Amino acid sequence: MNRVNPFIRLLLFGVILLLLNLIGDQVFRRFDLTKEGRYSLSEITTQTLDSLDYPLFVTAYLEGDFPAEIRNFQESLRTFLLEMKQYGGSNLQFSFENPSNNVELMREFQNRGFTGVPVAERKSAVEQTQQIMWPLVVLRYRDREVYVDLLKGCSEMTPMGPQASFAKAEADLEYKLTSAALSLTTRTPGVVGLLRGHGELNNEQMRELGAELSNRYSLVDYNMRTTYANRSISNDIKVLVVLQPQIPFTEREKYELDQYMMRGGSIFWVLDPQRIDMDMYNKQSTVTELLRLNLDDFFMNQGFKVNYDLIQDLNCGKIEVAIEGERVQFTSQPWIFHPVITQFPAHPVTRNIDLAMLRYASSIDTFSVPGIRHTPFLLSSPTSRTIQGSQFISIPEYLNNPPPENLFRSGPKIAGLLVEGEMTSLFNGRPAPVDSLFPELPRDAFVPNSVVRREGETQQDYQQRIATQVENPRTRAYLQGLDDTRKMAIISDGEFPMGALFRGNRQYMPYDNKILLQNVVDYLAGDASLTGIRSKDVVARPLDQREIQESALFWQALNVALPVLVIILIGVGRFWLRKRRNERLRIEE
Repeated sequence: MNRVNPFIRLLLFGVILLLLNLIGDQVFRRFDLTKEGRYSLSEITTQTLDSLDYPLFVTAYLEGDFPAEIRNFQESLRTFLLEMKQYGGSNLQFSFENPSNNVELMREFQNRGFTGVPVAERKSAVEQTQQIMWPLVVLRYRDREVYVDLLKGCSEMTPMGPQASFAKAEADLEYKLTSAALSLTTRTPGVVGLLRGHGELNNEQMRELGAELSNRYSLVDYNMRTTYANRSISNDIKVLVVLQPQIPFTEREKYELDQYMMRGGSIFWVLDPQRIDMDMYNKQSTVTELLRLNLDDFFMNQGFKVNYDLIQDLNCGKIEVAIEGERVQFTSQPWIFHPVITQFPAHPVTRNIDLAMLRYASSIDTFSVPGIRHTPFLLSSPTSRTIQGSQFISIPEYLNNPPPENLFRSGPKIAGLLVEGEMTSLFNGRPAPVDSLFPELPRDAFVPNSVVRREGETQQDYQQRIATQVENPRTRAYLQGLDDTRKMAIISDGEFPMGALFRGNRQYMPYDNKILLQNVVDYLAGDASLTGIRSKDVVARPLDQREIQESALFWQALNVALPVLVIILIGVGRFWLRKRRNERLRIEE
């Protein structure tokens, strides 16, 4: 019987192993078996890294000897950067640094508005150390740089107050670093306009939202009443955001907004139909005022109506209430005017959003309009109701004599709505309005409808239909370059993008409120790529502690006995195989 020389067999094995290593070095492939795609990069991230034509330097100032939870986060960041380097190659360079001994660097961080996070670690029963952590990453590309706070917006409430959530921070890694890289490498970022001139939220009130949006878009103020009077809203603005207007819109302003949408723009409304005195927490009561913005016909033309009511919900947040005594103490009490949303539809703007908080929101009704599709994305709980018209709200009265629970059976109420489809102008068949602010007729040709590409319609048929419906050559050429559905969104809560208002003091905006607002802007801008990254979640799957205690002895015994048993079985198996082979050789001889 011929047998292969052991030396040749060993050499052949070595050659195969070498070839496999060479192939593995040239072809990178990683299999992510986690349900949430924890270790997979999204397409927009890989495209951004592949398109680098100049080195992108990433410096993580998170080096140091920290407690276990932070060390795990350090390793997650290091692993993620290694994954990015697989696609960026030599054009992506990263390093970890400890800024604790660099006084000038820490002063620079503070000048830029960043603060260190104190971290305490107990070494023993009597010894505890404390150091400062700087959860910052700086990206540098060509002559530009951007700072990323890895813990920004990643806090969660605990019995001891807000604490940093490293699980949320890990889930946000790809979004924060990819959006920062895009802001550095994109030569012409998309433009988001902030409508001004109607008492909208100022820069301080929308500081958090503005800071997040500016990482991805170029933000511009757009005041039709001053700078841009008698000029159409620029088509360069992807999304026009209207935050808590207080002054009614004129007919001409509605005309300009209408035509902006007909030409392909998107509008994101965040408003209150009722004005609430937020100092009511000090005054203990207030009377709401109906806020008529002259937008009812504008909204109804697209198949929805914002009601002049207030939503009350038994599934609600809490407010701090002062209790008089020897000294004033505060206690948390449920406040039915602050609905907490925990159920969301399967949609890009709400994917993996855990909860959102509304404050004095109004309900939205929808009705059928041909070509228009409505998608509610904020719904109160089934145990909610609405109260109509102007209201006297007394905090002591509502807390001491709450409405009976049997009144809260009218079902969920819509407070957030997406409107998409082939829209028709509100001013179709009407002359363009003029007034003292806009004494001249519009310069651009009137567009009667949005003329969007219909489902199943080819690009050629779509462009031919535009050619027959739009007379103006300039407008026709612009519309032929668009094939996506027109979009609009509304949230009937003007405080939604603000911090938690309590006794007139502004605190941080609820985390998921901010993420939801960003998702909506990305969706309206036609950029669903970053929405998918932001909605990635790192799911913590802790072991059942009760099950661990009950079965601890079994698993301990198994861990001790199983390896010994496996070795015995392998030995018995090898003895049996050797015996059979020897018997076969004797028979052959």
